[in-house]
Amino acid sequence: PRFCTRLNLDVACRKRAEKLIDVLQQNVAFSSCSPISLAATVIYLAAEAGKPSVSYEAIKEASGASASVIRRLVKLARSKS
Repeated sequence: PRFCTRLNLDVACRKRAEKLIDVLQQNVAFSSCSPISLAATVIYLAAEAGKPSVSYEAIKEASGASASVIRRLVKLARSKS
């Protein structure tokens, strides 16, 4: 919720992010990921469905996670779904 608040994301986006984090945490491919990187990834995926979407850079600024790590994890999440 802290990062969603910093990004001014709506409640629907937060709920999508919460559902996604539960799914990704159960996937062994994400077991070694930092919690912050994982949170940043699900926020990107959840916000992508909304309007306007949020950039990797904006999420990087809000969370402190590297934009390249977020991109890599987004790509991995898409390949696992």
